[in-house]
Amino acid sequence: MALNSTACNGQGIMSVSVDGGAATSVDLYRSSSQGVNAPVFTADGLDPTATHILKVTVTVTKNPSSQGNWASLVDAIIA
Repeated sequence: MALNSTACNGQGIMSVSVDGGAATSVDLYRSSSQGVNAPVFTADGLDPTATHILKVTVTVTKNPSSQGNWASLVDAIIA
């Protein structure tokens, strides 16, 4: 499972967890003002025969260099 985001200088930090596990903070900030579609989170080793729950939470925090706290997803890849 993978998440891709438009990372740029106006993005904030999101929290991602899989199957109720510990949340991972994902900093979407990049120095460029032009959005770059980039992989920002992956979860490997998941049982392909089971149902999984992906939880994405937009936080109010941001990288100190970021101009905002937006969080955008381009796509989620489930394989």
